[in-house]
Amino acid sequence: ILLGSCLVAPMSTGWFSMLERLFQSWDPTQLSTVICKMSCEQAVFAPVINTCFMTVQGLLEGRRGQEILLELRRNFWTVQKGNMAVWAPANLISYKFIPARLRVLFANVVALFWTLFLIWKTSKRKSLGGADAVA
Repeated sequence: ILLGSCLVAPMSTGWFSMLERLFQSWDPTQLSTVICKMSCEQAVFAPVINTCFMTVQGLLEGRRGQEILLELRRNFWTVQKGNMAVWAPANLISYKFIPARLRVLFANVVALFWTLFLIWKTSKRKSLGGADAVA
């Protein structure tokens, strides 16, 4: 909840606002606009938000900088590929069918499930293995 409300929600709200300003002169009904918005999100926003999420989660779990960096190196591309599998289709739906004023709400619903995946993938218990992983 802390990560969602203090990190993800403000960054997402800012991102959607900025993206709408950047594409304000584009026709929002055109598939090319939808694909460009989705591509921008995957190329720019996704790597930033995923790195921030993984870093803050590591700090909240009491990890040191070196441990967080190792976790980023170990799991970033797996997380990024998962991000593309979830968010690229969600973005296509969002930018094509969801009114701009409801996109953050739509993204929050998708983000609930995405966040569960991120926690599962980057959790300290999982990376420790053994008995702690079951606790």
